[in-house]
Amino acid sequence: MPFSSEQYRGYSRWVAERAMANNGNLPLWWINGEVRVSWELEIPRKTVDIIVEAVRQRLNELCGLRFAFKLFGQHESFVEQLNACALNGQVDQEKLFSLASMESWRDESNGGRQHADVYITAKPFLGDAVSWGAADFNFGVMFFALYGQRYSHQSFLRTIALHEAGHLAGMPTHCEYLRIKGYAKNTCNMNSDLSSDGLCSKCKEYFRIFWETINQEYGTYLCGQMMDF
Repeated sequence: MPFSSEQYRGYSRWVAERAMANNGNLPLWWINGEVRVSWELEIPRKTVDIIVEAVRQRLNELCGLRFAFKLFGQHESFVEQLNACALNGQVDQEKLFSLASMESWRDESNGGRQHADVYITAKPFLGDAVSWGAADFNFGVMFFALYGQRYSHQSFLRTIALHEAGHLAGMPTHCEYLRIKGYAKNTCNMNSDLSSDGLCSKCKEYFRIFWETINQEYGTYLCGQMMDF
């Protein structure tokens, strides 16, 4: 049964409010407008730049904030976390997300600073040879699994980075899974088939409501300006 447009707006607010209700345990990664990027030695710098620019574009578009990207490469924290989550050359993504969100570098009481993390690796997901990336707003973490020659697919990587940035920016599902009255089925970057680099009107409405709710609570409009779609 399709949602009504009002139910859909309520869903967007509910997702944001649920995330804020968990803020005692999860990071407020967007508050300082900072994203830290680390990658393994096997990943070419050109690949890193493609991903960074795509993520920058989508976050700035969706959140209405301006993010500074800091490139850390083979940072010791990244290496330690990756090693702790690796099993037989594969990465346990859930464990990595949890470790990254609780790292000392985010702990302001110990001199850290709230930020998001983007991890670009040459390893696959644990038990999953298909997925290319994952991201989660609640943890403020994005992970790319670019094993083999995946890093050479530059156009596709940009599309994936835009898609994962949408998940980092607060969309927990894929576009086609939410049927909303008044919105036609369209190609959209948030579809699971990555059918476009652009966003459909339904997803734009979701992000608008989601970030209005976040910004009303935390006043992060002061850090930037909400974008008009």
